[in-house]
Amino acid sequence: MTDKDMIECVHEDIKKGYQMVMKEYLNLVYAIVLNKLKADCSKEDIEDCVSEVFIEVFEGIYQFDYEKGALKTYISTIAKRTAIDYWRKKKREQLQVAGVEDMEELEDVDSPKSSVFEMVNQKEEKQRLYQAILDLGEPDTTIILRKYFYGETAKQIAKKLSMSVSSVHKRAERALKKLRIRLEGLHE
Repeated sequence: MTDKDMIECVHEDIKKGYQMVMKEYLNLVYAIVLNKLKADCSKEDIEDCVSEVFIEVFEGIYQFDYEKGALKTYISTIAKRTAIDYWRKKKREQLQVAGVEDMEELEDVDSPKSSVFEMVNQKEEKQRLYQAILDLGEPDTTIILRKYFYGETAKQIAKKLSMSVSSVHKRAERALKKLRIRLEGLHE
């Protein structure tokens, strides 16, 4: 079935058209999302993300022009972008949870106020660093987090991201330079 046939089917019978699109592209979307999220998210998270992809696909399908591009490309792009956004959202949630736990630790500290202020400043610095890492964009964010926060080797990262080891090294080196520049700019 061609893209034109599927789009026309969506316009004629929404339910049937959506079922056809889902049947045709569910495995592709699942594979893309799984590839992006498998290391950091649960099966339920992956399924939620796949659902979000199809919601976005169906919200925009009436504007899709099959003469300008392939439906597969359109859906793949949405899947990749949605998976990256979902991963970032999960990481932010994890950071916020960690931040709440850090603040609870601060409340239990029986030390002078200066120590508490130092701990708060360190926490703020960590949050700035984490945000700067997120701002690097993919795959640099993933490379830096996996290499320096999770202690993974370049070979492990390369395998997970389907890249060469040398590419991981080069991207990490460039990303660190960007981070230094960005963080130095924040302190000036």
